[in-house]
Amino acid sequence: MDDRGTRSVLAGRDEESQVLTRLVAQARAGRGGALVVAGEAGTGVTALLENALPTATDVRVLRVVGAASERRLPFAALHRLCAPLRAEVDRLPEPLRSTLLTVLTCRGADVALDEQMVGVALVELLAHASGRTPLVCAADDWRWWDAPSRRVLAFAARRVDSLRCAVVLAVRDGREHLELDGLPRLRLAPLGERDAAALLDARWRGPLDPRVRDRVVVEARGNPRALVTLPQAATPAALAGGWGAVEGVRVDADAVDEWARRSAVLPRPARAFLLIAATDSTGDPALLWTAAASTGAEPPAPAGLVEVGARVRFPHSLDRCAVYRSASPRARRAAHRALAEAAGANDVERRAWHRAAAASTPDEGVAADLASAAHLVWDRGGAAARAAFLERAAHLTPDRATRAARAVEAAAAHCDAGSFDAAAVLLGTVGPHGGKRWEEVRDRATRARSATDRLTGLTGRERDVAVLVAAGATSREVGERLVLSTRTVDAHLRSIFRKLGIRSRRELRDLHP
Repeated sequence: MDDRGTRSVLAGRDEESQVLTRLVAQARAGRGGALVVAGEAGTGVTALLENALPTATDVRVLRVVGAASERRLPFAALHRLCAPLRAEVDRLPEPLRSTLLTVLTCRGADVALDEQMVGVALVELLAHASGRTPLVCAADDWRWWDAPSRRVLAFAARRVDSLRCAVVLAVRDGREHLELDGLPRLRLAPLGERDAAALLDARWRGPLDPRVRDRVVVEARGNPRALVTLPQAATPAALAGGWGAVEGVRVDADAVDEWARRSAVLPRPARAFLLIAATDSTGDPALLWTAAASTGAEPPAPAGLVEVGARVRFPHSLDRCAVYRSASPRARRAAHRALAEAAGANDVERRAWHRAAAASTPDEGVAADLASAAHLVWDRGGAAARAAFLERAAHLTPDRATRAARAVEAAAAHCDAGSFDAAAVLLGTVGPHGGKRWEEVRDRATRARSATDRLTGLTGRERDVAVLVAAGATSREVGERLVLSTRTVDAHLRSIFRKLGIRSRRELRDLHP
């Protein structure tokens, strides 16, 4: 997760961060303790640990992340926890010293070790180490810790009350871990809608249809990982204005196969209902019911497949994409056709888009409707949405000359959206006989791709600053947008100028169309 995403997740975790801060402060004062941080996978446990645990030199943090490959190796995780304290082990009295040396020399699998003795030795080791510098032991991804290490650290966690030591145990799965019974617990609740929307906005670059944005927030159910997965899986035009929100998103093949198996046992009307619900990217229940009635589709009997209330909601944002991908092309076209009819003449953009998706052969009437609607979608989806409409219109245009003209305009819209590679592909389908307009767009795409290649030498944050400055933003405006000080923005700019071999903001604007 990048800095913007992490800040957005932590914006809703102030209370939880304060709990960890207090735990460490008490450990500094010699009143140690333990805390279990629990949350579903993707709720931001790692982000919380990385940002809430101290980085000051007066506190030593030992953080061990569980490794699935070592889950069956006795004391593997404990070995990684104790290794940085090897010098302290030598100061322990016998037989505690020999017990921990057995763990550190990886002979735990060959020698019968008394786990209680290992636990006592660990408590003594933590006492010695924290006597010099306050200590925080953070056990991340607890489910992948080997069982002996889990039991020993849980044993020690109950016995650090009088030490300058805090033990934090991060649990992500929903299983009960008996060894943690009785320890104080902090459960990470899902993000609220406002914080979830802020995270999605931080991860998504470019316009996003508010209706689709609200649907994604609702279906993510406050899970940060679900919110960041969709922007990572979608192409820039996939969600622009909501068009292609299920067609242009990459979905794991296993998820598609799983939905195919689940729906195979359903009757045809129920499968049709699920597909229509998935195909409409806005989650509008009125549109769903109208389209379903026209096709005889009926809601599936099993609960949990789809929820129809104030919004149409699937268990996960990518589930709707998996439902769509698991259907046959013929069934998808039927779903688009039903939605086009349900949208009616008043919803020009949605009707044109679904009619186009339902078409199996070139059709000038459908292509003309798309081209006419292209300028209407700008407000919600920006240039990417307009490019998507014009590109699809070009593909469905039977006449060669008209198809070429629409392809060139689609390429120009892709340039406006910053999708220069997509523009080059479209221009290549037209060939060098596209006229003066083709030459203008080609030259623009070529210059922009060259500039983009030059920007690849910048760090991610430097690219963010460069794009905003090239668009005319001042250092103060860039700082407000990226949550940076003006001094930091100017430092990034100096680095950008040096790497690109330029001297001014004007040259940067010329370099980045």
